[in-house]
Amino acid sequence: MQNDNNHPGSKSREISLSVRPGVVVIVSAEVCSDYLEMKAAQLSALNHLLTGGDFDAWNETIKADAHWLAASLAEEVSQLVQSVTFGENLG
Repeated sequence: MQNDNNHPGSKSREISLSVRPGVVVIVSAEVCSDYLEMKAAQLSALNHLLTGGDFDAWNETIKADAHWLAASLAEEVSQLVQSVTFGENLG
């Protein structure tokens, strides 16, 4: 996932994140912290499911998808944190 924000000095009030080739998520800067908290809560809930003991009973496809989801959420959270920190450093 790549942060596609404009360079410093940009007047943009949106944060755009490339989540996959050809897929971009645009988050309003005003709600970025809320969006980041939502993604962190999703990652926490998924981690709870993965470590809850039933994971071994899941079929291999679901296990692989769950691992991919966890990695995707973690990467998105990382990009959002970088964007929020970048914006705070500009302000």
